[in-house]
Amino acid sequence: MLDLAGYGSFSTMSHVLSLLAAAFLLLAPGAKNYDIQTSAGPARAGQAARATVKLVTKNGFHVNKDYPIALDVAGSEGVSVDKAKLAKGDVKLTGETEASFDVGFKAGKAGKAQLEATFRFAVCTDKDCFPAKEKVVIALDVK
Repeated sequence: MLDLAGYGSFSTMSHVLSLLAAAFLLLAPGAKNYDIQTSAGPARAGQAARATVKLVTKNGFHVNKDYPIALDVAGSEGVSVDKAKLAKGDVKLTGETEASFDVGFKAGKAGKAQLEATFRFAVCTDKDCFPAKEKVVIALDVK
């Protein structure tokens, strides 16, 4: 039997446990303290175009600017990329909470297509950092 004598009321203890559980969920490895957004500008067959992959932190986290952030992009059938391996020198940091890569590409024909990428980064609090590796798909609509 759990003896709560000396720890206050059950509702106070329950509240403390709820707060601890919420903190654990925010800081646990694998917790989504970020969003990854993708967008592709207008694309015409045979012409250069650009897509963007953006990391946006949340819940008080920030982008670790010292981590070797990278985006490895693979073209698909009929779509080539200007640079398959984007690294720290290619990233655009916006404040402490956003990091984005511009991906240049060219599609050979009109229609739906996609680019697949692996995004490596780390998000941090003031005390802890959490490296992440995410698969990303960038949808393209080529005219």
